[in-house]
Amino acid sequence: EGMRQKWRVDPEALAALENDPGGRVAFLSPYDGMLFDRPRLRELFDFDYVLEQFKPKPQRRFGYFAHPILLGDRFVGMLDAEVDREREE
Repeated sequence: EGMRQKWRVDPEALAALENDPGGRVAFLSPYDGMLFDRPRLRELFDFDYVLEQFKPKPQRRFGYFAHPILLGDRFVGMLDAEVDREREE
């Protein structure tokens, strides 16, 4: 619903959404298939995603390899996890 284009959806996947109480959090890989079609991502979720690893450091907004955070059915932020080499964490 609400899309200009037509897409096929697995009926079992739709049924599973009905039984989902929500609140699940997922950290998506920047290469996740869900992020591949940027115009569709923008249209469905109002989320503009840019993989910033190929941008010069001063132009990065979220980080070199930031992971989109999906909470339930909406994107809520970005995670840029780094290793603290001084503390070995």
